[in-house]
Amino acid sequence: MPVDVPPADELDPPGDPESVARTICLRLLERQARTRAELEQQGRGLARRAVAQKLRRRGVDEATIGHAVSTIDRSSEYAAAQRLVARKLPSLRGLDPPVQARRLVGMLCRRGYSTGLAHDVVRTAIAGVDLLTDGD
Repeated sequence: MPVDVPPADELDPPGDPESVARTICLRLLERQARTRAELEQQGRGLARRAVAQKLRRRGVDEATIGHAVSTIDRSSEYAAAQRLVARKLPSLRGLDPPVQARRLVGMLCRRGYSTGLAHDVVRTAIAGVDLLTDGD
């Protein structure tokens, strides 16, 4: 059953996280039909700091932002960063390890990850690749 969704510029960002998620899903469905699994994949690999900043730009109050980002702990941030690096690393295969590291750390920092976490994730990922390629 089709859902009437006002144009994106007429939607005021609601305050609670569930309403924000609903609005985002409706906007995505407005542009293109999507499966439930696609709608559940709202994360873009953003760190806690970037999520908070994005919600502030949308006019969400600080209390709601605090509640929303409280569910993002260091281990989930670390895991998300690992997934991003694992997805990007194959495209950098022909580059020297220092160049790979610089590009990967830059990508993570642009997504709001701390420099320390970014370096840890990248160092581990590149070391893992080196170990795998040495055995060939």
